[in-house]
Amino acid sequence: QMTQFLWDKLKKCFYYQFLKNKNNEYDDRYSESAQIKTIEYDNNSNNRFKGIISYLGKGNPKSVVDNQIVDVTSSSILYNSLAHDPKHVADFYSEGSGSSFLSENIPNSWLLYDFKDKKVKPSSYSIKSHHFGGRGSYHPQTWVIEGSNDKNDWKILDSRNEDNSLNSRSVSHNFKIQNKLGKNDYYRYLRIKQTGVTVRNDNYFGFSSLEYFGSIIEQ
Repeated sequence: QMTQFLWDKLKKCFYYQFLKNKNNEYDDRYSESAQIKTIEYDNNSNNRFKGIISYLGKGNPKSVVDNQIVDVTSSSILYNSLAHDPKHVADFYSEGSGSSFLSENIPNSWLLYDFKDKKVKPSSYSIKSHHFGGRGSYHPQTWVIEGSNDKNDWKILDSRNEDNSLNSRSVSHNFKIQNKLGKNDYYRYLRIKQTGVTVRNDNYFGFSSLEYFGSIIEQ
């Protein structure tokens, strides 16, 4: 009584269980069932936020959070205010002053994307600074990008130290992943963590938008 539709679903279940058991060891034999989609940044500044999040939202990046396709969480939220909720970073087209993520003044603050049943191998990422505060405000300048599949073991994929690319209001920049990633480096969780003080010499951590480019394994 097995139908083709049911068999296709079972194959995907078997494949993802295989990935889990093999510690995310990628095998070229499964590339067809893995449905790998690659979205690279084309160096056009107009496309800095047309990456994986935009793709999953079918052009409406905010919908990935609204429809629970991707979860966005953070180590803390300033005053626990909705105005500084981490979900704002997936709303690429909002320009209001109350639509940026901002943490409490705590060292090593972070923001995390959980891609749930998908896994991502990033090649670059774009950040847009707060919609408030000019040069010298609490814009990030030192951070790492980390990947994990269990939220316990983290691999550093990229690191920046006193990078002033975001030191102004509503400016954006695309950053290439500096560490060489292997064919098996697909991650459910991508985390950006501040590892030094802001331009203003404090530990508030935040920005208005965060987009990733690279390859994504979909069900």
